[in-house]
Amino acid sequence: LTIESMRAHVAAAGVPDAAAFVADWRRKQLEYAFLTTLAQAYRDFDELTALALDFTCAQRDTNLDADARAELVAAWQTMPAYDDVAPALRALADRDVPRAVLTNGTPSSARAALRAANILDALTDVLSVDAVRAFKPDPRVYALATARFGCTPNEIVFVSSNPWDAWGAAHFGFRVAWCNRHGHPPEALTPRPAAQLRGLGELAAFVWAPDGAGTTPSDDCRSARRNALNEDADAGKGDIGRSTDEPALTERNTETIRGEEILAGDEERGGDREAAAYGKRGSTTDATEEGGDGTDV
Repeated sequence: LTIESMRAHVAAAGVPDAAAFVADWRRKQLEYAFLTTLAQAYRDFDELTALALDFTCAQRDTNLDADARAELVAAWQTMPAYDDVAPALRALADRDVPRAVLTNGTPSSARAALRAANILDALTDVLSVDAVRAFKPDPRVYALATARFGCTPNEIVFVSSNPWDAWGAAHFGFRVAWCNRHGHPPEALTPRPAAQLRGLGELAAFVWAPDGAGTTPSDDCRSARRNALNEDADAGKGDIGRSTDEPALTERNTETIRGEEILAGDEERGGDREAAAYGKRGSTTDATEEGGDGTDV
């Protein structure tokens, strides 16, 4: 999702230098996420977003009334997706690749934002850090993906526009594509992402690149997926984080091309939400871009 769209909301609230304000707000939002995870003092992302706004207003000597404050916080759920997101998701769906978002946002806010961006229905699943009460790049967050799909980390393609999120995912063991739309420098830390993309139009080529990085899922992996689906069906629970009135995963859409699932991480919670998918190179997980060009769902 495009974080740049937040500038218009901030300007409409009468805040000067909206671009700098949004950058400061986003920076404090992520700082609070990192701090609360390190201190094991979890607060959900909606609350941190509001607190980061209060700090930014105080820092920049900006006054907002209660209505304006509420409207700006809510605006994080209205950001549009980049034009290449929906086509990239369709290309994956056409080859039965599961597509999921792993988000720092709450389940309800994430779904609202993805629905507003007209891409929720193109996703297989939405996974939220609320389940582990920690934020990315805590390994417990990335483990939500492997647990959900019964896969090992190297069976998941992870896409993010946030360089720090891309590093965290690579460190966890995912096969990572960093969507670097604006040519930012990479993190100095290693491991580096497996690839840099200029946009999601390049994602399919990365997912199916004949470089040996993806392998066919093992029988154990396939069995774990089937068992998870059967348990959900028996319990009547449906997908994790999915309301009961939404379609559940099927056996067909969890069997991925070349054994890979694609997972997308949150792009900044006001930036690119690069919707990818879960899994090995045949599945993708999208990380909404945080502190990058994207936004956290």
